[in-house]
Amino acid sequence: MDCSIEQHSVYKDFYTLSTTDFFYPLVNDPYLQGRIACANVLSDMYALGIDRCDNMLMLLGGCRKMKAKDSEIVMREMIRGFSSLAREAETKVTGGQTVLNDWPLVGGVAMTFAKEQEFIRPENLVAGDVLVLTKPLGTQVAVNVREWLADEPSKAKLEGLLTEAEAIEAFHKAVTSMA
Repeated sequence: MDCSIEQHSVYKDFYTLSTTDFFYPLVNDPYLQGRIACANVLSDMYALGIDRCDNMLMLLGGCRKMKAKDSEIVMREMIRGFSSLAREAETKVTGGQTVLNDWPLVGGVAMTFAKEQEFIRPENLVAGDVLVLTKPLGTQVAVNVREWLADEPSKAKLEGLLTEAEAIEAFHKAVTSMA
């Protein structure tokens, strides 16, 4: 489970649900990367049956290895993509943290308060319960396989399993499902 569920210390009928996630570049479009990061953070809430998020914080890593102008453009577009999807999800980004890093990063924190009957605890699931997937099975595998294509020893392990064209097609389908 990616979310933290804690009983509120003052309002005992409520629980604080929070999650955090961040990503290095998966795609060459920083706007799309921001959307993917936001969708993945929110999907942790959705996996508990929570269909709302009270607020989000954005985690951003500016790339110190890029030219300052390029890094500024990448950061601006990741912020725009993340914020755009947050608005579509009817939540707001109320703060966050920015650091310098060797590569761009984007992610966030999602938080909400809920009563026990408003969310699903994974440990309470029983056979026959409905399972709702927030993204297709194999999405992370498709992303990893694309990474392996750039590394010869890893790429060799893929021989006979799928072609490079199939791996790239799977990656594009994964990206589409995440944003």
